[in-house]
Amino acid sequence: MLRHRSLILLFLLSHLAPVLLWASPPELSRGTRIQPESIQIDLPDPRMHAPELRNELEPLLHQAAHEANVLFGDHIEVWVGPAAEAPQIEPQYSLRVLAQRSATGNSMVLQLTRTHDSQSSVNFPLLGAWDTHLPRLTAHAIRYLHYSFREPLSDPNIDPKSEKPLFLDEFSSSMISMIDLGHTSRVFPMSIDIGPGGHIFLGALFVAVELDHLYREVAKPGSDIYTRDSTNYGVDVRVSAAGTVFARGMGEDFFVIHPDHPRHQRLRMGIANPVASTVLSDGSYVATTGQRTVRIHDSSMHSLDLRAHESAFTMILAAGPDASLWTWDPVLGAALVYSAEGERLDSIVPLMPEADRRTVRALRVLPDGSFVLLSTEALYRFDKLGSPIWRMASLPAPLHGDFSMVGSIAVDAERGYIYGLNASAQRMFRLIDRGLTAELSELDAQVLKLNAQRAADPGSRTVLADLARLYEDAGAPGLALEMRRSALERDPFDAELNDAFNRSEGLLLADRAVQGAERALEIRRSIGPESAAPMYTVAVQQFEQSLSRLRGFSAEHAQVARKLSSFQREFSALEAPPPRPPRVEVAGLSDIFPALIQSYRSTPAGHLQVTNTLDEELSELRVTTSFRFADFAAQTEPVPTLSPGASVEVPVYVTLAPEVLNLQEDIPVMFKIELSYLHAGAEQQVSLNRTVMMRRNTALLWDDSGKLASFITPNDEIVQNFALSVLSGADGSGSGVIDIGDSTTSGTRAFGGLMSEKVRQAALIADAVGVYGIRYVEDPASPFTEVFGRSDVLDTVRFPRTTLRVRSGDCDDTASLLASLYEAVGIRTAIMTSPGHVFIAFDTEEPAANEWIYANERRSVIRHGGTLWIPVETTILERGFPAAWEEASRLVRAHGGAYGAVHGGEIEFLPLAELRALYPAIPLGPAGFSVVAPATAAVQLRADRSREQLVAGIYQWQVERLEAEAAALATEDPARLSALNRLGILHARAGSTTLARGVFQEILAAAPTSVPALINLANIDLLQGDYLAARTRAREILRARPFSVAALTISIRAALQLEELVEAQRLLEEMRTVDSEAAAQISGTHPALLA
Repeated sequence: MLRHRSLILLFLLSHLAPVLLWASPPELSRGTRIQPESIQIDLPDPRMHAPELRNELEPLLHQAAHEANVLFGDHIEVWVGPAAEAPQIEPQYSLRVLAQRSATGNSMVLQLTRTHDSQSSVNFPLLGAWDTHLPRLTAHAIRYLHYSFREPLSDPNIDPKSEKPLFLDEFSSSMISMIDLGHTSRVFPMSIDIGPGGHIFLGALFVAVELDHLYREVAKPGSDIYTRDSTNYGVDVRVSAAGTVFARGMGEDFFVIHPDHPRHQRLRMGIANPVASTVLSDGSYVATTGQRTVRIHDSSMHSLDLRAHESAFTMILAAGPDASLWTWDPVLGAALVYSAEGERLDSIVPLMPEADRRTVRALRVLPDGSFVLLSTEALYRFDKLGSPIWRMASLPAPLHGDFSMVGSIAVDAERGYIYGLNASAQRMFRLIDRGLTAELSELDAQVLKLNAQRAADPGSRTVLADLARLYEDAGAPGLALEMRRSALERDPFDAELNDAFNRSEGLLLADRAVQGAERALEIRRSIGPESAAPMYTVAVQQFEQSLSRLRGFSAEHAQVARKLSSFQREFSALEAPPPRPPRVEVAGLSDIFPALIQSYRSTPAGHLQVTNTLDEELSELRVTTSFRFADFAAQTEPVPTLSPGASVEVPVYVTLAPEVLNLQEDIPVMFKIELSYLHAGAEQQVSLNRTVMMRRNTALLWDDSGKLASFITPNDEIVQNFALSVLSGADGSGSGVIDIGDSTTSGTRAFGGLMSEKVRQAALIADAVGVYGIRYVEDPASPFTEVFGRSDVLDTVRFPRTTLRVRSGDCDDTASLLASLYEAVGIRTAIMTSPGHVFIAFDTEEPAANEWIYANERRSVIRHGGTLWIPVETTILERGFPAAWEEASRLVRAHGGAYGAVHGGEIEFLPLAELRALYPAIPLGPAGFSVVAPATAAVQLRADRSREQLVAGIYQWQVERLEAEAAALATEDPARLSALNRLGILHARAGSTTLARGVFQEILAAAPTSVPALINLANIDLLQGDYLAARTRAREILRARPFSVAALTISIRAALQLEELVEAQRLLEEMRTVDSEAAAQISGTHPALLA
């Protein structure tokens, strides 16, 4: 039914105006900057749409226009209805919207019409819920329809500055041997994925195979599944960024194979024969049948709802940055992005022809959010917003044909490699995209040069021979053999070619023999001689076959013979029993956390207890530790001697490599411990292996609240752009300590100067986050209220960029987000905790003496470092900044020390600057997605409401309190004059200068020589531009108090405004004798004084 409604809408639009299927671009000279073209979104026609439907769509369309302007403002300028600034302006395009809602789903169709010739674009259907995701999809749809008038998307030369990928090489399944698994059949590549270090992971039907980037076999991960369990597990193989392999055969079972762990896991998906699968960067495995999608994480299965509308059918899955999950919706012609939990995050409509959008068959996402997309017609690369970088309609030379038979792709973004797999033809090729890699390796550069010659002269045996020698020199015998084979196929009777082929084959067999020898030695050491015997025989057979082919090549023959002899000697030497070692026990070595990379340098990760169980003294005991994510092997200081029966505790330190900060999954790693010592003058060694869990970069234990500092990331571009966008788009009026102006009422402008500029900025950002919408969702796996303060329960903190993207989080997530946003614009922050909770505070940069302005029975401030800090509850920002301040103040009062002090109670106050040495921010790479801050108008509306609440809650409350206090005292009572002085300051800071002047004059009527009143009146004169009056009052003060710094400052500023530079310099010299620091400060802000 939904499909029928969409067809009706499409029919209506198709009859409204002539349809432009795809236009040619205007003639533009290279380098011409296209001015943004205007697009007006017409609200749904009231004659065809109910009022409630129009009311529901209008704010979503406004948000769509805002997002289109932010994301695509270089090309289009979009608004809803007539332009607010100039309603008479006719837009260059108009967007017509037809919408329909029903119980089973929503549908909407967009059509863009060019004003000057009434040509219309193709129709763009939008199906699915009308929720917060509709504006982003609509913004992309508008951009797509606009480009349909001006971009020839079917043209292969989309971006003349970008080079298309070039052919590099081809893989042959003959490069992989199965002899080590007990049979000689060939492998059958069914799937391809890229793992750590650019290694290639093939699903080879029977087994999983890991290759390096020269197609040399590294391992067959989980091969015991095939050899021991007689199970084919290589139908589909995926690998995580940390190297965890997920492999499945037929049916529901799949296997998890950790690179450093001897045992695999067998799990059940709950679905049979999925059509697509992927592994997210958090190490979770996702598979789909098209209609049902499941995610397996930490051995638990969860169903995901990825159906954006009733007609959705998921055939493609891809892993994106930050554990995002990408799918392709052929109905919408868009890539849809989800979180690992299945929450919709983004929509991207790539600029490509309609035919290609409907026939996408593979998608791979790069770390920066750009993506490679394969359709039956072409191969593309797009930037993260869906703008095409290049398009290839056919395979590059010397390959032939198109991409119609290529079923899957994989991308090694670091090296620029793009792999294409044709499983039916058992063919895999590799392209190289120069735009992905900063610099070609020397080998790749030479191969590309020879490939160009090969394409120019396809029959040249010389080029093939040169390639073969190049590969042999690079240590790639498999590739060399394929070049020799290609040459030999051209002339099978050439003796020289046959000899060269035998040499290459002999070298390849030698490589396989060495691999088999290493496996045989491993089995001999870990299990025993009988278990190792079959592998020993296979390895020797490989050596013998290699030697038989290298008989005519003495140097190579001798080298392989030496390797065989060395292997046989080492295998035989294992027959001798090892000497009895001392007893070594491992204590305290458990989980390792990337976020604590700095603290591990001074704090041991565990200890070894070494006991000398021998009858003789041991000496020079050293412990060396290494593991996969270590920056280098760590070695302890030597223990000089250890007597018989004695024990010693040796600390185990780890030095984590920087790459561990990118780890997004928990992964078991083998911790290798080696104890070396001298016994009876001979060096001996004891080796132990312990499996420890390397935790993901967002994991931590809450034994130290300061650890949250590592997740406060103000330098992240997403965080910076959000904060700066909010501040730059907001109304700047009212900035500064005093809002200059004159209002006899205590009205709407009071908040602007009542409090410091940092408070204004902090309130604005908090309100913007509230408008943006961050739902408070406690982590179900580790609720903060249960894990806080415990050193035995693991928690996960999201990075601020991720919290912005998923629009949800618990208290630690929102606290790190708001603190990051504040720090990004120079507002200092502190982490605050109460029992079971975390929130933040920020530095107002207001002197602590002004606490009376800020604090009352509902709002607290914290004195620290001579300034006032405001606490903020970050989980209720949708209620506005004032409510967040009040709630945090309640926590401070409830759990703080006497009178709510942050010291002496259950409250922690941890300034970020004091935590950075131990817990620096975890560095993040470029973001692979875009976050759009809310529209300025919406933020300003919320900010105005906050301003009104703070005016009532602070200014008006303080005015009433001070007026009542003054009224209760005698006219000349110093306490009354002090209360009136504060009242005048309050009015002045609020911008009510007339009221302020009246209060100060009332003080002078009672105490004509009141210096505070005179100074404050002089300040008002100065700020209102009455510099003569300001100078007169300042001189009056100086007669009474010759050393008043405040009066000297007013006099200097007045003299400067009156262009009396010599007088200003004289006054500055006088100030230097009174307060050199104040003199330096004013001369720093007024360089003319130093002329």
